[in-house]
Amino acid sequence: MVTPVIDLLPSPPVPTDSPPAFATKAGAFVTAQAAMVPQLNAAFAWQAASEAASLGYKNAAATSATAADASSTAAAGQVTLAAAQVALAATQASNAASSASQAQIAAAAAGSAAGLPSFTAKDAFDVLQINSAKNGVQWGKAGQSVGDILVTARAPGATYANGNRFSYLQSIYPDLYALIGALPDADRSTISTGTLNASFPSDALSSRLTADSGSLLIALCTNVAFCYTSADRGVTWVRRATPVFNWKSITVKSGLFLAATTDNPSQTYTTTDGVTWTARAILSLSPQLGAVAGLFVLIDQTGADAINHTSPDGITWTSRAVPTDLPIVGLFNVNGFLISLTGNSAFYSYTSDGISWARTNTSGNFQSIQYVAGTYFAVNNAADGGLFTATSLAGPWTKTTPLLIPSGGFSTFAGSSQGAVSSIDGVIIFPTNGTAAWVSNDSGKTWDYRITTANFSSPLALPGRFLQLAAANTTYSMPLRSYDSTTSFITPKSVAQPPPLTTYIKGKLV
Repeated sequence: MVTPVIDLLPSPPVPTDSPPAFATKAGAFVTAQAAMVPQLNAAFAWQAASEAASLGYKNAAATSATAADASSTAAAGQVTLAAAQVALAATQASNAASSASQAQIAAAAAGSAAGLPSFTAKDAFDVLQINSAKNGVQWGKAGQSVGDILVTARAPGATYANGNRFSYLQSIYPDLYALIGALPDADRSTISTGTLNASFPSDALSSRLTADSGSLLIALCTNVAFCYTSADRGVTWVRRATPVFNWKSITVKSGLFLAATTDNPSQTYTTTDGVTWTARAILSLSPQLGAVAGLFVLIDQTGADAINHTSPDGITWTSRAVPTDLPIVGLFNVNGFLISLTGNSAFYSYTSDGISWARTNTSGNFQSIQYVAGTYFAVNNAADGGLFTATSLAGPWTKTTPLLIPSGGFSTFAGSSQGAVSSIDGVIIFPTNGTAAWVSNDSGKTWDYRITTANFSSPLALPGRFLQLAAANTTYSMPLRSYDSTTSFITPKSVAQPPPLTTYIKGKLV
């Protein structure tokens, strides 16, 4: 309803007005009063309607308040009922837990009486299995039986044996031994001697000038313009002609071999088969060659200015920063890194991309660095058999218990870039400065001093053996390991896995 409006009255006449003005005002005033009467009546009606509406609102509010009070009373009753239900539920839960506990006790007692093993310390992955005697049951892990292979980056526990020709006592894994038996293995004390080519006994071979692509070995001669190639991992060799005989260094990347001469300046050559050689860039006086991360690396420090170049193909070269440990006497690959050693300074440099180099200080003049099973091993030329270990090339290095040198033995290690490791078998060799070497058959846990009857100054790690190439194209072959087949056995050889993966074999169920 629209609120009514009463118009204002005009100015009334006064005695001082002139007769005409008085008459005009009086007429207007009377007329306005007549018009005001309907407006007053409308206002009184509007007021009466408003009072009636307000009374209706008051009565509705009173009714709502009465209803709300009734609802509140009902809600209080529901709360009381809910509290009673909660208390009852708690009592039922307590009774159920007690019943479950009693049932478990009864079940455990019944299972024990029936010969079932205890549930204590078991987890969600344990399952009941028939025991090895086949006269009862035992707990074990689901999914793997004795002899099954597992490739994983985790440590699967003592029920698994390393699946890469590791030696174990038969008593530790009797079920696995019963399954695979005593696999044949050579006597590690027997070092065999061979000749690559009886027609050319004067060929001077060098393991230092040997590169291994994984499918082809190329061994350069140091006194004649020939090399030897082997496509069967060093079992048989073929004599091949080469462009020159004065070789300085050789490396290989993705099946492409790169070699450099000792010419002044040095000529580089590439080959994929050891038969066809192609002359490439002349870059330096006496380069050291290596390869890492898809790049060839050439470093030379014999001139007035040291140089460092990288190339993806041995043809196009890019100048790089020079490592900090000069002069370099050895470049070699270890665990995806290219390491440069000086051989006479207590530091070395390393790179993972051939471009950026990092430097690490050491506790001695490292002669060689090797890597196996998550640990780096290094030796220096100290008389106490300086053996050091680290978990990173950045260090720190820890000196182990000195390797005890037998009376009259060779007390120091050979020059830089020596030693080799068979990552599949976990066997490491560090040659001494004579016909003896330190060998570990268990990834560096223990070491043996072995008389080698030949100077393994630059051994090559090949399947099942270390191979040393010597002058007069003579070869010396040292088996990696042996074991006492009456008490021990070795696990089968399996495919090498890229770190951090390792191959394991299920040795026992519990």
